[in-house]
Amino acid sequence: MNLDIICQYEIIKQLAQGGMGVVYLGKYTNSDELVAIKTLRQNLPSTDDDWQTRFLREGKALRELNHPNIVKMLAMCEEDGQHFIVMEYLDGGSLEERLAESDGLLPLPEVLDVALQLADALTRAHYLNIIHRDLKPANVLRSADGRACLTDFGIARYGPSELTGSGAILGTMSYLSPEVVQGQEATERSDIWSFGVLLFEMLTGCQPFLGESPSATLFKILSEPPLDLEALRPDTPIQLVDLVYRMLHKDPSQRISSTRKIGSALEAIGLQESDGPVTWDLAADRFRTPTSQDTVRAEHKLPSDLTPFIGRAREVADLTELLVNNKARLVTVVGPGGIGKTRLAIETARSIAGEFKHGVAFVPLAAMDSSESLIPAIWEAIDYPPVHADTRTPEEQTKDFFDEKEMLLIFDNCEHLLEGTELIFGLLRSATGVHVLATTTERLSLQGETIYRLEGIDYPSEQVGDEVIDYAAVQLFIETSRRWRPGFEVNGDNLPHIVRVCQLVQGLPLGILLAAAWVDTLSIEEIAQEISDDLDFLASEMRDIPDRQRSIRATFEGAWRRLSAGEQ
Repeated sequence: MNLDIICQYEIIKQLAQGGMGVVYLGKYTNSDELVAIKTLRQNLPSTDDDWQTRFLREGKALRELNHPNIVKMLAMCEEDGQHFIVMEYLDGGSLEERLAESDGLLPLPEVLDVALQLADALTRAHYLNIIHRDLKPANVLRSADGRACLTDFGIARYGPSELTGSGAILGTMSYLSPEVVQGQEATERSDIWSFGVLLFEMLTGCQPFLGESPSATLFKILSEPPLDLEALRPDTPIQLVDLVYRMLHKDPSQRISSTRKIGSALEAIGLQESDGPVTWDLAADRFRTPTSQDTVRAEHKLPSDLTPFIGRAREVADLTELLVNNKARLVTVVGPGGIGKTRLAIETARSIAGEFKHGVAFVPLAAMDSSESLIPAIWEAIDYPPVHADTRTPEEQTKDFFDEKEMLLIFDNCEHLLEGTELIFGLLRSATGVHVLATTTERLSLQGETIYRLEGIDYPSEQVGDEVIDYAAVQLFIETSRRWRPGFEVNGDNLPHIVRVCQLVQGLPLGILLAAAWVDTLSIEEIAQEISDDLDFLASEMRDIPDRQRSIRATFEGAWRRLSAGEQ
């Protein structure tokens, strides 16, 4: 663009170009007063938002803001159909340039001074319902006397916005808040997050969530804690460390609520640094500073159980030996339906959860109807928020999440999704700290798979006195019977029939549970006789039991349908 004189201003040189605008250095033709002149850059994408409307709204916002820490608009004019914003010129360069020349370690008084000025500027903007949406060091200009000014309101939201389509993401990636990354509307607390990133950068010279690639950065913003500020800048006052972490809380509802409060806190910290201790009124609701132990918080997402776990001590010990001592990466518990695979997997995981730094997650697959449901099931199990408009495939997002994690994943009831187990294999190959415990009626047939075949719980093969009461199957029948008929007692008359029930179902836990459900209607002798006469007797109408386990026949038929004609 060839310009000499516009709107009675003489163009001297181009200062910067980025985003939607070009900024020139100019001066008024009748004086030597220097100004900055901004206009829309040429060849903006025509498919994007209404750029000229945005530009005009930026001018309107600057006119209303009128704050000493916001770049002042001097005039807005039009020439040959092109619009220009004339602003005061600040000759101290940008905060980005200041960070570069100081190797990113600004003196603490300077950090507090700049941050306090920006807090005042944002308080004014938010009071006028203006959300900046692109707070970063490049958009903070400085005068020679140290005044810091917020600039570039080009993508700001001015009141209710009709310009930004639903789900559109505006701003600089490494300063975006988690809610904006996920396509939610920017709010004051989104600006506060960006301000927290900027403050962290002024203190340490690095950003708290910067990854090696755009997708890695987005992942860190959504899922990782910030870097350890105290380790990077040990002289930072603990109150300032606390404040930064409060600004960087991933949940916006838990984030510090206003820039006015941030300004008050910064002022208190400044007074403490210069005049000694002062009252710190935000400490009562302190967002705990991460330590090396807190950097990763292990979460054990396992279903809770309403009934006690009976027997299977040997099986839990066997699986522990495989997963912990033998470091097996993939252990598959194989057995028929109703044998207790799910409960065994959960109890084993609960007993060894402390061995996995990043926790344990349970992925239920019984209700899934296709292998396409596997990734959504994993995401739900780990509370993974899918990245809005991410260029990575769902599989890549999943693998990136587990990269460098030390976790145990339980994939429960895999038998009907065997074609989707390639994802499990790929996950194990890419995330070397992940272990998988799978339950299924048939093996997964993957490399490195360790098969653990599960049979019924221990039951007496013959009547041998009162000691039969110690068998796990007998204990399970008694405990279940007492839930159906409180006060149920074992005696010499009914104990032989209890043993007979356990023998008829061959220690199958589901069979025992279904049989014991009849104790409020039939005697134990009658229950044993009914099972002996017809296995269809073992059925339940309980609403919280899956259809596949409502009866022994349903369990067998489910397994039958998965067999080939030859296997049947």
